[in-house]
Amino acid sequence: MHDGRVDILLATHNGAHFLDDIVVSIVAQRYPSFAILVRDDGSVDSTLNRLASLCQAFPDRIRVVERDVRSRGPVQSYARLLDQSTADYVMLCDQDDVWLESKIERSMRRMRQLEAAYGKQTPILVHSDLKVVDERLVPICDSFVASQG
Repeated sequence: MHDGRVDILLATHNGAHFLDDIVVSIVAQRYPSFAILVRDDGSVDSTLNRLASLCQAFPDRIRVVERDVRSRGPVQSYARLLDQSTADYVMLCDQDDVWLESKIERSMRRMRQLEAAYGKQTPILVHSDLKVVDERLVPICDSFVASQG
């Protein structure tokens, strides 16, 4: 079940205080075949320093693929990351996310089910609900979908 490399695409912009939590939560994933590709979008805080430290701490897992001094916005950041990816699958990640350790594994399980039903040539999108939490990761609502009605 663990065949198929996944690139986690992470666009950053002035998010230094979020980076440790998101990277550590991704590195702790049970699915073994993944890498984190990061593109910084003109950060002026300590994001680049945090990224350098995280690349050093997890050299086989995280790579900064581009740093732009002018902001292009999230759509262009993710588009540029998609251009850089060579993996079989991609997952998009926001800099303020924290992933449960089974996120990639469960997403890939569903992807495989859909590929079996519709074929690998059919474009497939898998997405998940999320828990709404405060800045200390204390749950506010167990379902974003439910909170939005």
